[in-house]
Amino acid sequence: MIALGRRMAAAREAAGLSQGYIAARLGVTQPTVSRWESGDRTISIGHLTAYAALCQASLYEIMEGRIARPKGPA
Repeated sequence: MIALGRRMAAAREAAGLSQGYIAARLGVTQPTVSRWESGDRTISIGHLTAYAALCQASLYEIMEGRIARPKGPA
């Protein structure tokens, strides 16, 4: 789970989001997001789907570690 957590953190950082922002949007605490990203806690598929959407990434991108850097404003 550590590898998944690292990919989640990479997606969040690429989107310029904080753990606190993700936590607030998902209705969990910041320590929970930290535990997901460190691999200390398993994330549900529902939360992972919402996490990916907040990061503007697909589940595939997070699962495979292929995080595209967001493009600037159009």
